[in-house]
Amino acid sequence: MNKIVSVDDEEVDNGGAIALKGFNYQNAVASLIAILNYDKDNFLLFIETKDDIEVDIEDKHVFIQVKGQSLSLTNLLSIENKNSDNKKCIFSKNIKKNHPKALYHIVLLSLKNDQKDVIEASENTVFSEEYLYSDEQQNKIIQKLKEIGFTEEELNSKLPLCRLYFTPFKNKKEDAAKFLIGCMCDKNIKVDERGKILLNELFSVINQKAEKVIKTPEDIEKKKIDKKYLTKLFETNETYAIKEDILTELYREKLITYPEKYNISREFLRIMSFYKFPKKLLDEQLESFDISGGLKEVFTELLGKAQKILPNINKSTIFALLIDLYIQKLGENKNDIN
Repeated sequence: MNKIVSVDDEEVDNGGAIALKGFNYQNAVASLIAILNYDKDNFLLFIETKDDIEVDIEDKHVFIQVKGQSLSLTNLLSIENKNSDNKKCIFSKNIKKNHPKALYHIVLLSLKNDQKDVIEASENTVFSEEYLYSDEQQNKIIQKLKEIGFTEEELNSKLPLCRLYFTPFKNKKEDAAKFLIGCMCDKNIKVDERGKILLNELFSVINQKAEKVIKTPEDIEKKKIDKKYLTKLFETNETYAIKEDILTELYREKLITYPEKYNISREFLRIMSFYKFPKKLLDEQLESFDISGGLKEVFTELLGKAQKILPNINKSTIFALLIDLYIQKLGENKNDIN
């Protein structure tokens, strides 16, 4: 049951800030990849395309199989559909894809009895601690996959590109959330009470992308999460502080109530996913608004105009959009001066 509190004689629903929705192990792994790498060159994250997850990062394209279990190497090589012409296993499904810059990752809780033999990679690509298969393990893989049609030449070229990652969190919601929020802190992403709200937003977007059906090559674009979106979502402490200062000033000037201040903070996270069109509409119709006056004067004028442009959008959402545009305008003015 959501927790309702009364502030300034108005009710605030804290349930959304507490409950973590849309969790599954694959979402947690995709979220971890996003948190660790969103600020790297050419970063793109694809959900449920040719593999569970695909990542463009710098000059690499990584195919990732995600299994929220502890499995042995024998499990990874266990043949499905033994009586079919299309024999496959977890390992073969991962490496059957081709790309000129390909890497192949399998993500697990652990490799059971075989984990002691893996070799820590000297350089990591997507995760913080990646592992390579030992020579003995590679020989086992070659012998098994040759049985289902792979050539030794193909396997010798692909096995050096194969890696393992063992998640530091279990396949449990709270365990994963605690670790992911810690990773956000390490990246200087503002979390405190926003940690689970950020994860809810990220899980929601990942689920949306997973549900998109690919019917044409163009549909793959609908499955991606890009650097621009993630940079906006993962505000740094500095950017978040500017928004909080503006909200505090608007509250002090009595343009917003305390519950509205709380709700506006939550709406900031939803702009990129749910309010792109309203923001674009405001940006176009308020293109030349002046930010040189005091905050009360500027936002009183902007609110009146915005409510006419977006009559069906609530006040908290409109304020979130206006503050976002205001900060954008501040950045543009700063760049013009520089």
